[in-house]
Order: sequence, then C-alpha cells, then structure tokens
Amino acid sequence: MAYSGPIPARTHQSPPTSALESSIAPPQTTSHPPPPPPSLLSRITTHLSDPIPSPTPLSSLPILTCCFIAGLADSVAYNAWSCFVSMQTGNTIFLALGASGQPESRPMAWAKSLVSIVCFISGCWVFSHGMAIAPDRKGEEEEEEEEEEEEGGRRTTTKRKAILRKRRGALMTSFTLQALCLAIAAGLTTKTHKSTTIIPITDNLRSPSETISPTGQPSKFYIEFLPLALLAFQSGGQIVASRVLGFGEVPTTVLTSCYCDLIIDEGLWERVGRNGKRDRRVLAVVLLLLGGIAGGWISRSDGGMGVALWVGFALKVGIVVAWGVWRVEGEKEDGENRVEKG
Repeated sequence: MAYSGPIPARTHQSPPTSALESSIAPPQTTSHPPPPPPSLLSRITTHLSDPIPSPTPLSSLPILTCCFIAGLADSVAYNAWSCFVSMQTGNTIFLALGASGQPESRPMAWAKSLVSIVCFISGCWVFSHGMAIAPDRKGEEEEEEEEEEEEGGRRTTTKRKAILRKRRGALMTSFTLQALCLAIAAGLTTKTHKSTTIIPITDNLRSPSETISPTGQPSKFYIEFLPLALLAFQSGGQIVASRVLGFGEVPTTVLTSCYCDLIIDEGLWERVGRNGKRDRRVLAVVLLLLGGIAGGWISRSDGGMGVALWVGFALKVGIVVAWGVWRVEGEKEDGENRVEKG
C-alpha cells in the first residue's frame, strides 16, 4: 500500500569549507623570467639610429664650426691654386672668363674652377643620398607613409628620408668622410723635413701652367687637382648637413644671400637671443671671416697650407665626436621653443 502522507523536504548538504575554497581559488600561474637585457650591438644600433633634434641652438654649433672651416680651406686654396673649394659663385665666374682666354696670366685657371664645381656638386649628391640610406627600425614614427608630390618636374624629399638624414649614425658617417677628405688633402700638401710637399703648390710668381715639384723644378702636371677635388667634395657635405638640420640661413659656403637676409630681417635690432636666425647669420659671417684670416696667416707660416688643413681636419673630428655623445632626451622641446622666433 502506497504512502500518501507529506513528502519530506530534501535537505542540501553544503560541501566542506575546504572543498569550496579549493573550487574558487585562482589557479596558480608559473612566473616567467624577465627578458634578457639588450645586447651591446643592439644598444649601439639604437644609439646610432636616434635622430638628432634640430633645429636647436645647440645643434647649430657644428654647422657654425663648418663656416670657420670653409673660410680656412677657401683662403689657403685660393692662395695656392687661384680658385675656391667652397664658394662656387667665384669659380663659376672664373670658368666663364676661361671662355675668352682670361685672365691671360693664368689661361688654365678655368680648369681648376671646373674641377672644384664638379666635385662640389658630386659631394652634395653623394652626401644627400648617402645619409638617407641609414638603417631603419620598424615600429617607430619614422615608418610614416612616404608622401610624394610633384614640384617643377622633380619629386620633393619625403619626410621619412628627412628623418633618416638626421640620425646620429648618418651625421657621424657624413662628417667622418669629410674629415677623411681633409686628412688626405692635408697629408698631400704638408711640408716634409726638406720643405717640400707630395703635391706641388703653385708658385704665384710663375706661369699658371707651371708648378713647383718636390725636386724644386717646374712641372706642367696639374696633380694638385687631387687635393682640390677632395676639398670641394667635402664642402658639399657641409652645406648638405646645414640643410638637413634645418639651418638654411647658414649655408657654410657663401655669404651673399646671408648678407641680404641679415639686412632685410625685420628683427635685425632685437636683443641677442630673441632672433635665432639673425644671430646665426652674424656668427656665420664672423666665423667665415676669422677662418679666412687664420688661413692667410697659416699660409705665410713655415707650416704652410698643410697645417691649415690639419686644423680643419681636427675640427671635423671634433664634430664627429660631438654627434656621437649628443644628448637626445629633453632637448627637442626646449630647443624648438627657443628657436621658434628665429
């Protein structure tokens, strides 16, 4: 017979407290060791890939130093070979005079001017394109999409290439090559213990087709084209660096436009420090003038032309070292604010 009474309620028994805690306890995770520190090669690559903040007042110092070097090199080159290695406007006029056989006292002066112009242009091309092929790092702001626009039938330099040219490694390589050109030219024109040079220096009292050979005899071979070409080539690197770093007001090679821009500047009479471009133009004129004066006096000394070029070499090496230890952090904002007015 079936039971018809009330069905007793089922009681739910809770699991033990220890079992409940074990069921909701978070799973234990295994700890991973910290990533290894970057290798020495990686740190060096990162260091060389850092872009130099510019234009800033501090980054203008190497460019202004190049103005002194340009005055130094041009003064000794003109004394020796009657042409320039930086100021290509004068060389262009010398080249034009050669078409009419002038000056009559130096009928082959146009050839030296032509060599200087060609090597200067070659230097501009090599340094400009060479600095843009610096190694790139993925995942950084430099990987912005290239923007190209037509202007006068030529494509403008992209923003990405402009950043690549500002990298520490690119600037160090550029100025190292410039210093090497100066060193070779200096070695070829430095007097030995017998007061002779490897490359003969033109005697301005002689016919322009004759030079003084190491034996003291006239020579008609223009082997002085070699140091002339090297000096003009490295001068192209200087002006490219000034453009890359944003100092168009300091061309390092010519002062004609600098004089004009200085005089028409509306902030010409502002106090020092408030007009950055004006200040840099004035310093460029003064330093190029001082370089020319120094080169003239060194040329008259017993050391001669070679000593002046060794001074330029030492300054270029100093610039290479400066780029190598340049501080990147904390300079950009401060520098941009200070030169905004300029």
